[in-house]
Formats: sequence, structure tokens, C-alpha cells
Amino acid sequence: MFGARTVHSISDLRVHQHLVRASAALHIHRNTVVYRMNKIEQLTGRPLREHRTAMALYLACLADRLGGGDAR
Repeated sequence: MFGARTVHSISDLRVHQHLVRASAALHIHRNTVVYRMNKIEQLTGRPLREHRTAMALYLACLADRLGGGDAR
């Protein structure tokens, strides 16, 4: 559902919890982080500013990374 860049954005945003720091960690402009957040919200239908949603997405990305990304 999400590309590698989007997953990385979710992880960095959750870790840094601040747009400027997340954009610096990702080496992208802060507006790009905002764009990706909006895209994730459109795809999931859930607001990322809601703590539970952000945490659920972060944990899903972490599980994907730890599991090697292959759910089969």
C-alpha cells in the first residue's frame, strides 16, 4: 500500500515528532513531509495528527521492517 519513501517518512516523523527535524533526517523539504502526510491521510482515511493513528502506522512500519517486509 505504501512505498518505501512513505514508510521511511512515517518512521522518521514518528521518531522526531516534529516536521522540521523529520525533514532534516529525511534530507527533504518540510513541505514534502507535509505532502506525504496528507497523502497517507487520504489513503488511510485517518488523520495522522491523531496520536493513535500515528502510533498504529509507526508500529505497522516497524513490524514490516522487522519482518523483512514479506507478510506471506
